[in-house]
Amino acid sequence: MWTTWKTKNIGIRFFGCPNFKVADCGFFKWHDVELSERAKNLLHEMKKENDALKRKIRSFNSRNNQEDELIELKAEIIELKVEMKTTKDQLKV
Repeated sequence: MWTTWKTKNIGIRFFGCPNFKVADCGFFKWHDVELSERAKNLLHEMKKENDALKRKIRSFNSRNNQEDELIELKAEIIELKVEMKTTKDQLKV
């Protein structure tokens, strides 16, 4: 059983071949009756909000990954500065 998220029949479940997205086996049957226009509109709005939230999460995760990388780079820079100072001190001796 699958659920369609296309505009015309949003939210309606149907039976179909497990591989219907790749190869049409010819088996298809609606499970639910068609929804009212109000229900379809509500589902469309909920889907839009869900998609927007997913985009925000991806953006947030991307920013967090960039911040983590920046923290790691700063730590590496500090380590390199310490190594450079140690090397300079050893060269003075």
